[in-house]
Amino acid sequence: LALASFNIALVQFARAMLQYLVKRIKKHLNWKIVRGIMIALKCCFWFLEKVLQFINRNIYIMVAIKGTNFFTSGKRAFQLIINNIVRVGAINGISAFLLFLLKVFIATCCALISAIVFELMGLQYWYIECLVIFVVGYAISIAFATVYHMAIDTILLSFCEDESRNDGTQEHPYYMSAQLKGFVDSNGRKVKEPDSKKDEKDKSKSKDGKDNKVTPLN
Repeated sequence: LALASFNIALVQFARAMLQYLVKRIKKHLNWKIVRGIMIALKCCFWFLEKVLQFINRNIYIMVAIKGTNFFTSGKRAFQLIINNIVRVGAINGISAFLLFLLKVFIATCCALISAIVFELMGLQYWYIECLVIFVVGYAISIAFATVYHMAIDTILLSFCEDESRNDGTQEHPYYMSAQLKGFVDSNGRKVKEPDSKKDEKDKSKSKDGKDNKVTPLN
C-alpha cells in the first residue's frame, strides 16, 4: 500500500512542480512552443497518474487474492490484463457507464425529494439549495460507486485467474459459475465480431483464389 501510494504521490509532486514552473515562467508563455510543451507535459502527467491508479487498484486485488508482494502481484495482474484485454476493456466500459448512471440517478433523486419538501414547506428560491444537495449527493454516491467498481474488478481478475489455471475439464473444473462465464464471453465476443468477420472474408477470398487457379496441362 505504501509503495503504491508513493508512486501516485511522486506523479502528483511532478505535476505540482510543473504547475509551479508554469507560474514562474508565465511571462514567456506567450511563445507558442513553450505553451505547447507545457500543455503536452500536463496531459502526459495526468494520463500517467490515471494509468498508475488503474494498475495499483488491480495490484491491490492480486495482493488480496494471492498474498504475494507488490511487484509479483503487479506482474501477474499485468499478464492477466494483457491476455484478456478485450474482456477487461468491455467490462470496464460497461461498468463505468452503469456506475455513472447510478451516481446521476442518486443525486437526481436527492435533489427531487428535497425540491418537493421545500415546496411543501412553502420556501422560495430553493433552487440553490437543490443544486447544493445534488452536488453533495453526487459526491457521496462516488464513494459508494468506488466500492462497487472495486468489487467488479475483483470478480473480473478472479475470473481471468480461474480461466488461466483451469480448462473446464473434470480434472481441472472452473470455479466460476456458468452465468458469469457466459456473461463475460458474450461481452468479449461482441467486441471481437468485426475482426472475426474480416478473418472470414479473408479466408473465403483465399479459398476462391485457390479454386480459380487453373492447373497446367502436362
